[in-house]
Amino acid sequence: MSGYRVSIKRNLHFVDGNNNEIGGAWQNGALTWSEMVEWMEITFEKPTNEYAPFRCLEPGDPVQLLAQHGPAIEIQGNNNPVKPGFYIILSPEGEVVDLPINRQNPMPRPSSRVSSAELSIFEIEFEHEMAAVSSLGAKPAGSDFVRLDLFDTYRIAINPDKGYKTYCFIDEPELDNLIMFRDPNTATQYQPRGDLLKHHFRISVLLNMKGREGYPKWDEDIPSGCGEMAEAASSEEGKLRLEAILGSKLNSYLE
Repeated sequence: MSGYRVSIKRNLHFVDGNNNEIGGAWQNGALTWSEMVEWMEITFEKPTNEYAPFRCLEPGDPVQLLAQHGPAIEIQGNNNPVKPGFYIILSPEGEVVDLPINRQNPMPRPSSRVSSAELSIFEIEFEHEMAAVSSLGAKPAGSDFVRLDLFDTYRIAINPDKGYKTYCFIDEPELDNLIMFRDPNTATQYQPRGDLLKHHFRISVLLNMKGREGYPKWDEDIPSGCGEMAEAASSEEGKLRLEAILGSKLNSYLE
């Protein structure tokens, strides 16, 4: 019998010894095991030498995964692409292992109608980074890439430590494994900052590995004519939005 499964579409699944899905991704073809090491380090709160993935041998969603799996996969320095399918995470010796999950989630974003003067320094700089990514783009040979909507919702990310390579977390292979174009004629201070791109990448990996659990469901803007205080008083999402707005206002008083 299958255990817990995430609700989002993915073709790569990691399950624990109780057959509960604890991680996964959408493999567009370019994601390697050596890259997955970093993703696991972001998601699981245990050193990667204390566990290993074993490929499940049953077709489809596995049931007897403790009895039917292949050998441990050596992931360190393994540049082979991760094959789609199910993998059980066990100790390197094949025993059931407890893997605590990183509980960090993206901060809820307030309505974009909040003025720049009311945003924190980090939020202002992050908005600038997204604008820079949109304007500079990430280009495969001969084409332009501008999908700020996916970047904004953590469905695509750029890892500056991998040569500014793009990682797409949904079934959009044409957006995966690109290199962000950085104009050599653009001054350094106007180039996207690597530390903010790296933060966005880490949050994107964590959110999508966890099945996007914990991501706010609301739209980025409250529809015209909607009473903001009425929404805050009548729904849990409204309360979270109000907290985000109040937090952004208070941040302006912090040094």
